Amino acid sequence: AAGVTLESTISLADAAEELVVLAGLDVAPSAPPVPDAAPKVCLDGLRLQLPLPLQIETSQGTKEGQLVSGDFDGAKLQVQFGEIVAAPSKAAKLARGVESELNGLRCWKWSPSPGELYTLLQLRAAGVTLEDPTSPPAPAS
Repeated sequence: AAGVTLESTISLADAAEELVVLAGLDVAPSAPPVPDAAPKVCLDGLRLQLPLPLQIETSQGTKEGQLVSGDFDGAKLQVQFGEIVAAPSKAAKLARGVESELNGLRCWKWSPSPGELYTLLQLRAAGVTLEDPTSPPAPAS
């Protein structure tokens, strides 16, 4: 900002906050930056190939499964857990060893990189396309 002089006795964070105030920007106080944060995968318009490796948190720790068929456009999603292939909710119940109903779209998560997890619900909401290399291509409409 032209004509603004910062005194050297204030911290860099205070100086940045001062500049925001002087510039008249309506900005909430920012959280401290995350060091070496890996860039997040952009889900928008992403195409993922089946089978898609998935994870689920259980009382015994993280368990692995995979999305083996279906899509977010109406074809039933099928998750393989061990030898069993079932709807995401049923597979989640089996993986967690519980009788109560679970939302499998919230429980099963895809991890493109360590520390980065997306639920099937998030993938669907972002418009991710699931491609099954074993099925014939859909006819062009």
